[in-house]
Amino acid sequence: MRLRVINALVLAVVLTASPISSQTDTVQDDLAKPFNWSGITSAEAGIQLSLRTRWEDGVMKYVATLTDGKGRIARYFSKHPENGPIPMSSFQVTFSDEAGFRLYTLYIHDRTFAKVEGTANFESAGESQCTEKVYRAALKAAKATSKSDQSSHGLNFPTELTATPAPAKR
Repeated sequence: MRLRVINALVLAVVLTASPISSQTDTVQDDLAKPFNWSGITSAEAGIQLSLRTRWEDGVMKYVATLTDGKGRIARYFSKHPENGPIPMSSFQVTFSDEAGFRLYTLYIHDRTFAKVEGTANFESAGESQCTEKVYRAALKAAKATSKSDQSSHGLNFPTELTATPAPAKR
């Protein structure tokens, strides 16, 4: 009898100390999977943003890609000399909850974008100090609105990208 009690106690301690699969581990694994946000297009500027994120090591990691069919992004980035001052963050992605309230803004510095070889695209990869709670709420909103025509995120970009380019000099 005494041996059964000791075995039961040992088993209880082992199960408590190392659960077979906890819900927390599953949730963390889901957050660590890359999530592709629906693309944002500005017909006015002729640009599209693609964004992929994941939650890892307490931060939101991201890869943002700007696609441009009119060459405006290349002209915009060429105006900033490599060694010049880094503009604030001209590109900002805002995330909203299911009710449309702003949760978080991801600021992407211009200097972090690099041209993707062989394309007209520019890409920035980095991380942001978004909290897990906010990231989880943004993902929930994105999944809920993916079937509607609403968007759970938006893009702010330099207004000069929407300006009509000056005609070429002859």
